Amino acid sequence: MAGTDTTSTPLYFATHLLATHPDVQTRLQEEIDMTLNKDGGNLTYEAVHGMKYLDMVFSGMVPKSVALLYLVMTRGWVCRCNLT
Repeated sequence: MAGTDTTSTPLYFATHLLATHPDVQTRLQEEIDMTLNKDGGNLTYEAVHGMKYLDMVFSGMVPKSVALLYLVMTRGWVCRCNLT
């Protein structure tokens, strides 16, 4: 399926980085909760577009994930870590 790596890789890194940086995760959750409370629980395009911290977090993650994906694809780098 075309495009799955370009979508899943940044989402993987976003999840990993949020899990390893609880301060960022907490601040992001607060912004999301505040936006949902303000908009009556509705998550609209405008509401997501207005979340500045969300934009900063994902804008900072995408270049890192793309760079690593490039290295994996062009140099055959493989994670040899125990994830269990």
